[in-house]
Amino acid sequence: MVLLLKIIRTFKKLAFNHQKDKEKVLFCGRSDYRLLTIVENKKKHTRTMYTGNRLFVAGINTKTGFPLNSPYFIADIFVPNPKTLLLLGGGANAVATYAWNNYQPKRIDVVERDPLTTILSKKYFNLPHDNKFIIHHEDAKIFLKRNNKKCDIIYFNLGLTRKRGLNKRDLYDLCSFEGIKTIRKHLQKRGVLIYVIIARLEGEDLQFIKKLMVSFNKLFPSNYILLDNEERSKKIQSVVIISTFNKTKLKNLYQKAISSSTLKHEQVVYETILKKIQKTPWKPSR
Repeated sequence: MVLLLKIIRTFKKLAFNHQKDKEKVLFCGRSDYRLLTIVENKKKHTRTMYTGNRLFVAGINTKTGFPLNSPYFIADIFVPNPKTLLLLGGGANAVATYAWNNYQPKRIDVVERDPLTTILSKKYFNLPHDNKFIIHHEDAKIFLKRNNKKCDIIYFNLGLTRKRGLNKRDLYDLCSFEGIKTIRKHLQKRGVLIYVIIARLEGEDLQFIKKLMVSFNKLFPSNYILLDNEERSKKIQSVVIISTFNKTKLKNLYQKAISSSTLKHEQVVYETILKKIQKTPWKPSR
């Protein structure tokens, strides 16, 4: 039995080293905010930005430019031809770059406080160079306060959950009811908000998500939730809230998008995600 365990450990170590051999570190350095690493895997055709101890920030498929681990394309169902987009949190700008190339909007605003990520986006993630693709290096709260423009699509992806507890004073400003209300003011009536947080599906994280759901259900008539891995509640994962003023059922919106040929990808891409999307629970109490 001991021998068998040694063999298993040796095999795992060899497999890990073999995987590392396939990867190439393109960059590793510290900004004013965090440690950033960019890794390329030529066999898998991926280029990925990490922070800290291999925490995923963003990535692309180097053959297609397709962003990794982001349900950004679900916006196609709600807003077929968006003209203006706002991204709160840019990172490697994988989603912003995809949106620019595929939607061809009139304007994209990206709010990203870390200038180093923009430099790295230009070098490694094909960041567009255009005066209508604007990156604002400032805090998202400050940007929203000074900017009154309304957008067709807002992506919120600041990687935030909560500070410490569940009291109002402990919440990040843009995770509070008033914060979400502020974001809503920047959304067109035909628009969609895709709001991503990072959390576990248990304990105080789950209580935090429930509070968010109550806020969203008070502020928007139609809300959906997409869980990265509902079965593994202890895993830190993406929790995506999709909110819109449109009261039409998601299924009907999808059928309309298919019939009008406005979807940017094959149907299977959307249908895989649609199977996991559900109406938000935790309605506000009366």
